[in-house]
Amino acid sequence: MSYVRRDWFRRPNGTRCRIPRFNLAFELGLAAAIAHFGQSDRSSDSPQHQFFVFERERYRLQASLSDLGVDPFIHDGTADGVTLAVLNAFSTHARSITPEFVKQVLSQLKRYYRSLKKTRGSIFEPYCFGSIVYLAAVILQQLRTH
Repeated sequence: MSYVRRDWFRRPNGTRCRIPRFNLAFELGLAAAIAHFGQSDRSSDSPQHQFFVFERERYRLQASLSDLGVDPFIHDGTADGVTLAVLNAFSTHARSITPEFVKQVLSQLKRYYRSLKKTRGSIFEPYCFGSIVYLAAVILQQLRTH
């Protein structure tokens, strides 16, 4: 199963550009089309591809896009809201994970992230990103065994 995550209207702070960002709409359209038409095994009850939409404000997406067929997960623009929205989206897969658990993992990852960013400059290089993913798995394993 694969997932696509998009925050529909999110733009970087301080952006003065008045041109709308259609790449997000395009990516959402691709995700919806793959979810609807792209199943290789039509006999299966579980979808091969699923997508979620995250939105800062309740009902804003429905005002501009009423026929999407899924309800967005509302996060209110806060870190706690995003955490809860993601946990709600993956609730069938992550029943034992709580927002508090996510905060524990995040606090440990932040220290390593800052160090890695300081020495490497960017965490979006394959080595850096892979290191963070690996460390997250190690932290998860340690927290679950305690």
